[in-house]
This record gives sequence, structure tokens and C-alpha cells, in this order.
Amino acid sequence: MLQAPADVFESLRRMWSMNLDSAFARIGDRILTIGDALDRLQTFDLRLHAEELPRFPDLYRGRVRDMLDRFLITQHGYEQRLDQSDDVRQSVAMWAANGLAETVPEVLWEQYIANDDSLWAFYTGRPDLFGPPVEVRIIEVLHANPEIMVQVREAFDTGAKLEGLAVRYSQREGAAETLGKSEWFAVNRRGVIGRTAFGLRIADAAGPIETKEGWVFLQLLDRRYPGGTFPDWDALRDSVTVRSREGVMLSRTEQLLRRLAAREQISIDLEALNGTQVRPMQMFTIRYMGFGGKVPAMPSVMPLYEAVLEGMSRKGTSAP
Repeated sequence: MLQAPADVFESLRRMWSMNLDSAFARIGDRILTIGDALDRLQTFDLRLHAEELPRFPDLYRGRVRDMLDRFLITQHGYEQRLDQSDDVRQSVAMWAANGLAETVPEVLWEQYIANDDSLWAFYTGRPDLFGPPVEVRIIEVLHANPEIMVQVREAFDTGAKLEGLAVRYSQREGAAETLGKSEWFAVNRRGVIGRTAFGLRIADAAGPIETKEGWVFLQLLDRRYPGGTFPDWDALRDSVTVRSREGVMLSRTEQLLRRLAAREQISIDLEALNGTQVRPMQMFTIRYMGFGGKVPAMPSVMPLYEAVLEGMSRKGTSAP
């Protein structure tokens, strides 16, 4: 097997030392510098058999593609604040010490289904899986003054009927006539009110909740299931686990990376690269015989997890 020695990289880095801050690629509104590119390319292992010589150009391009994908997904990891998760940090430490990268997929999956924000976005965004969302009817009291809403809550807790409180306090138009009762609406329609109602059992109450209209105290009257039977968050989590685990995991691995990168406008700054004098043999080694440097501890680990580990394990550094 053939592999470029690490000192070739150092030689190339010295030649490019005046251009390390120049753009290697523009990915949407992000810029990957030549220095960043060299650092990332060196971490990829490309050991080749002699019979693979005709495929060297394609393999090289594939490594560049992988590097750009990893750059994107590392940024995505920061945007999702994975670096702030104790679970992820602990798994990174385990991986760094013992090569236990196989634990990371489970950690990320459990983090995904335990996070109500991601679960809610998945539920409301995938009617093809779950059908029409749950519909609910509520009694609500709306008021602009949070102090009034505290009084409403205290009165309700001491036994007052919410219908009467709606007639007395609610500033929603028509509340006196409807006794604060809403029509049926889908839980994905009224923002935080719908989402809160989804998590309630019939007769349960919640609030005061801050909304764009003011403060709301609500009680769930009834619910119906046009497209499914998910009475609460736990049932929805179970359904996601059973019905969509494979799809979610795939979307968080290489397929997601490919789609994500394909949607981005990526342009390589060839002028900056070609303007650097590199000996022909050295360029052949770099481009066609592979990159030297670190060999991944677990080559079978999917790019997503490698990317998260790469980005999150560099403690004290900012996102690329």
C-alpha cells in the first residue's frame, strides 16, 4: 500500500505559509481557508493498493469532498449546540481515550428523541409519517398583564371554573360569549399554545404562558386524532423510535452530509492553489498517492460522528 509521508504535508504547508489565510473554498457564506483545508486533509487516511492507480484522481476528489462535508457538519454541530451537551463531551473524552466511537450514535439518538424541540419539529414536519396532527379544544384566558394572570392561576388552583375566569378576565374577542372555549385546532397551528396543549391530559391546565398576544392560561377540553394516536410526548417518542429511527440516523450520517453539501454553493479558489510553486513529484504525491498524518482510530465511524468528535474535542477553540 502507498501512503504519502507526513513530511510532505509540512513541506507543502511551508510553501503555502504566506497564503494560509486565503480562501480554499467558499461554502455558502462560510469560508474555509487554505490552512484549515491542510489541517483537515491531513487527518484523512488514504492508503491505496497498486491496482487502484487508475482511480487516484477520483479518490483524491472524494477526500476533498469528505473534508468539505466534515467542515459543514462540524459547523452544524456547533449550531445545534452539541458542544454544550455533557453527554457529548463525555463521549468525546471516552472516544479520545479508548476509541469507543461506537457509543456516539446512541448518545446522539437519545439526545435527539429526548429533546422536545427536535421531536416536535420532526412530528410537525413529517405528516407523511404521522399523518395530520392531533387536534384539540381548550379553554383559555388571555390578558396582557402577567399579574392578572397570576390571580387567574391562583383562583383556578382554589377551585374556580376557568369558564367563569375567562368571562371575567379574558381579553380575547368573544370570550364572554364562548366562555373562553376555542374551536378545534391542530396542535401545530397556534405556536406555543398548540404545543403546550399537545402535552396535556384532558382537564389538565398550564400557564401562564407568554405569547405574542399576551399571557395565556389554558385548560385542555378535548382532543381527537385525525392521523394518529399519540396522547402525549412519551407516546410520540415511542412512535418515533419504532417508525423512524433508521431514517433519522441515516439523515444524521453520510446521506445528510451529501445532501447538505450538494445544496451549498461550493467554489474552490483554484487561482490561489495553482499560484503556489510545488514540485511536480510532490504534487503527484499529494494529489494521487494520498495524504499522510493521523489514521482515524475507528475508520468505520460515520463521518457525522467523526465530525462532531473532531469539532467538539478541540476544547477551547472556536467553530471553524
